Amino acid sequence: MEPEHNLIPPIALLGVCDRARYDPGNPPVLSRIDILGLRNVVLAYIYPLDLSHLYLALAVYRPHIKESWPIILRDRKGNQIFRIDIKTSRIIDIAGGPPPESNTKDQEVFVPITDVPSWSLFLVPMNGVLLTEPQTVDAFLSQGDQYLPLGVLSFGLAGAPPLTPDRVAAIKSDPRAIQALRMDLGCKYCDSKLRVYAALEKSHSSGKDAIWYQDLPDSFDCSCGKTHMSLAILRSNMHALLGQTDVTAKNLTYSTLYEHRAIDKLSEHLLHLVNKDPREEEIQQFLSQNPVLFHFLSPQRLFQKPPILSIHQADFAILDTRGTLFFIEIERPDILLLRKDGAISAEMEHALTQVRDWLFLYEKHRAAVLQCLDLTDPQVTRARGMVIAGRDKPYDAENLRRFKWQDRGAIDCITYDDLLNMFATLGRQMKAME
Repeated sequence: MEPEHNLIPPIALLGVCDRARYDPGNPPVLSRIDILGLRNVVLAYIYPLDLSHLYLALAVYRPHIKESWPIILRDRKGNQIFRIDIKTSRIIDIAGGPPPESNTKDQEVFVPITDVPSWSLFLVPMNGVLLTEPQTVDAFLSQGDQYLPLGVLSFGLAGAPPLTPDRVAAIKSDPRAIQALRMDLGCKYCDSKLRVYAALEKSHSSGKDAIWYQDLPDSFDCSCGKTHMSLAILRSNMHALLGQTDVTAKNLTYSTLYEHRAIDKLSEHLLHLVNKDPREEEIQQFLSQNPVLFHFLSPQRLFQKPPILSIHQADFAILDTRGTLFFIEIERPDILLLRKDGAISAEMEHALTQVRDWLFLYEKHRAAVLQCLDLTDPQVTRARGMVIAGRDKPYDAENLRRFKWQDRGAIDCITYDDLLNMFATLGRQMKAME
């Protein structure tokens, strides 16, 4: 038996999205909405989870003037967690472009009216929704005493990797990464508040008005008794937000690692260091203390003095965001790269041979090498080597180009001038963004 037409909801739940932007077309009929991150399953590191940064994406079929649609979200216990009344109060002619700015409230969402049967997309901000735990949420359209199901949204818990030294170093290599963040929780019915913070390093000054996330109690219970939140997930997982480059929840504030002035100052320090022809150990120490100099490799994990079995030890190893594992050899800035005839010097050839030995051992004993680094086989797609050595001067320009262009298989070679140039470019990009 086919369902009655009046029981078929005129609204479809498409999911939730992170961002959306109206892009006016020319002609206006070609206007569109660009949506980022549309999905029905949301994985989050922390709960309580503020959903104010998300939008419900819905579509209505051939809306009529002065129609209204109450949309309700309920948890599996039957509790209503969100309600919004979608209304059309005027006709919007899509041929005339986007609707003008309106001072109406969030619950009044205007959708275009067309003469042809079609679906109209619209977005609803999920303001004021706080999920205290992972759960499944059901969406309904309220029609009188009937609730027509529209779909399901699932909010799950993402696994939080431990904040190991190699992960901290990788976070510090991203100039836009979050180094500290603070969350504000409270009760809507009384003055009870809780402020919690996480950072790469525990701060005594922040602890004056906020609780270190690992020191949280089991739960937040307000004075009036109407709000109870488990803090167990926040206590174990809040550090996972460190290193992110974009946290948009309204109850979160954060600070990033660097601004362009700090990048410019660090670039000056590096230039001063390489100009005085330091020992290899000084260079290694400087890079260890300032892992942002490896930003061009997009590190996900950054290891210092990593073992390659029990036979060798690289200066650095980096697992990038695409799964490439780099074994890095650091040489002095004053090392001789090329002989007068343009051939590679013996010192440079020795460095390349050492990296080739590392890569050979990796290919021969892949599982054992990865185990030494606490990496798993699926995390690593391939291995490469890199040598950072020497300066661009005083070599012949053509010979230097040939040296840098030469195909060495899985090994890259860059000079300290290359490193300085990439870092200067980063500084300009950050300055342009501020």
